Amino acid sequence: MLCATSSDLKNWTKIPSFKITAPAGYYNYDFRDPHVFYNEELKKYSMIVSTQTEPGRKAVLLHFTSDNPVSGKWDVQEPIYTTTAQENYLMMECADIFKMGNYWYLFFSENWGGSKGTHYRMASSINGPWITPENDLIDGEYFYAGKTASDGNKRYVFGWNARKSPENDNGNKEWAGNMVIHELTQNTDGTLGTQAPQSVKDLFAKSIKVETDNTLGNVTESNGTYNLEGASGKAMILFKNIEKKVKIKGQFTLGNATGSAGFVFQTNDGGSYYKIAFEPSQGKIVGYNSASQEVTRIPFKLQSGVKYDVEIVAEGSVCILYINGKAALSNRIYGRDKNKWGIIAEGQNFTVSDLQVTKPE
Repeated sequence: MLCATSSDLKNWTKIPSFKITAPAGYYNYDFRDPHVFYNEELKKYSMIVSTQTEPGRKAVLLHFTSDNPVSGKWDVQEPIYTTTAQENYLMMECADIFKMGNYWYLFFSENWGGSKGTHYRMASSINGPWITPENDLIDGEYFYAGKTASDGNKRYVFGWNARKSPENDNGNKEWAGNMVIHELTQNTDGTLGTQAPQSVKDLFAKSIKVETDNTLGNVTESNGTYNLEGASGKAMILFKNIEKKVKIKGQFTLGNATGSAGFVFQTNDGGSYYKIAFEPSQGKIVGYNSASQEVTRIPFKLQSGVKYDVEIVAEGSVCILYINGKAALSNRIYGRDKNKWGIIAEGQNFTVSDLQVTKPE
């Protein structure tokens, strides 16, 4: 790692004498993603660095401290976090650490295991022990490299929504994409949730009329409430396409503990669509491409007979679903604004009420 300084963030001066390499026992090739902050407890600067053990190649977040960060004299401490045998992470990238309320939080991203995405750990002390919450994901795998910042009141996490290659619904997930920002919320037990930032919600102030295109199966509508009786088959209502920048808002209720229901996008006359599905028996919300392949998911406990608030914020192919101000699922849906969208229920009775679509003024 090298260092440069600037007084205006435009012109930079390199410090030739500054060079930090991996200490003995760690892999120097993957020694990166430094996160520097002033550690009030130590009254020193701390730096977290992503690396691996050598030998062994196990993911580690190393901890360094310094009285003068530009001096190049950084003393290695005990690691902040080492992957467990159960996790077996290859790398923990883009680490971040901060305090919110009474808890400390450690963020990192992992892209090689069975639960890809931005993860977090929590503790009552900056020194741990770090607790893994039941759901340690901030979003699904199409939200990555989440780093945080606070305005002094609220804290936000910034990540990128992955592109696909080729750029179509069935393309493979590519590295990097468009920036997505969630506001972090804190539950009473210290676990974290996500919701759309209020400033983003406020952008969508102009109503768009929801126009029905066609229906399949047993669907009824009354005053903005849609009932889909799909317990014994499939029920679906499709609406005419909406613009590039939109917010869809409403409440939904699942009638059964099995089956699935949700929203469909990028539908065509051939009957294919991208589906964001609520699956109560599986305890998850899932994004499926038009080939019915799972591309992203988040754990979420869903119950029948309970009303949930849902918001979908979309700009072009970026489409983020928020539920109850508790969780977010980012999706990449090419053609979303050029094709019909709708509501679907399969093996499930599904009610969506107070459905509203808005766009920026």
